[in-house]
Formats: sequence, C-alpha cells, structure tokens
Amino acid sequence: MAYQVGWTTLLLQWEQDESEGKVVHTPAEGYKWNQLGVLYSLFNEKYACQSLAALRAQLKENVLTICNMLDRMSEKDVFEPHQRKWADDATAKAVWPVYKFIHVNTVAPFKNFRTQIRKWKRLKQV
Repeated sequence: MAYQVGWTTLLLQWEQDESEGKVVHTPAEGYKWNQLGVLYSLFNEKYACQSLAALRAQLKENVLTICNMLDRMSEKDVFEPHQRKWADDATAKAVWPVYKFIHVNTVAPFKNFRTQIRKWKRLKQV
C-alpha cells in the first residue's frame, strides 16, 4: 500500500507542478529512474507507519483525484504523446502518452508485486 500511495502521489505531484509552471522532476526530485529501489524504500519510510485504513483512504483519495484529472483532460491530452512535459521528460527514448504513465503507476504495480504479496502472506501464516 505504501508503494501505491507513493506512486499515485508522485503522479499527482507531476501534474500539479507542471500546471503551476514548475520544473517537474521524474521520478522524484533527487532520484533517477535507475534508483527506484531507493525510492521504494522512501515510500516505505514515509507511508508504512500509517495504519492500513489510513493508507487505503489515501489511495482512494489519490485514485479519485487521478480520475478527476483525467475527466478534465481532452482525449488528445490523455492518448497522444507530447501533451505533458512530465511524460516527455521521464523517458530518454520511449514516447509515452499520459495514459501509459497513469497505467504504469496505478494498475501495473499490483501485477508486478503479486508474487511478493503471496510470499508475504505465506510468511504471515507460519
């Protein structure tokens, strides 16, 4: 949950910073894409001390805010590349539209961590 709250919060921060004319640092200020393990540790430090209920509430709020953000965007903004600087600057070679970043930072991590969650559940049962 800390991982999901961390990523959804970052995604919302990218959009807010760009709308305010600020420089957007992806994935986060002081971190590069090859330092994601350190960034994940930061998410754990920042959010894992919260209760599961608090994390669920924060994730729900973030998801609703992302949905509202998408509702305000045009189809071009969502589905065509080069519509947000934070999406363009985040990858050196790939050209990703906004929807791809939203997918990768909201839905896709659940699939990626499914194996780790199963291992954790087995450890909890022992």
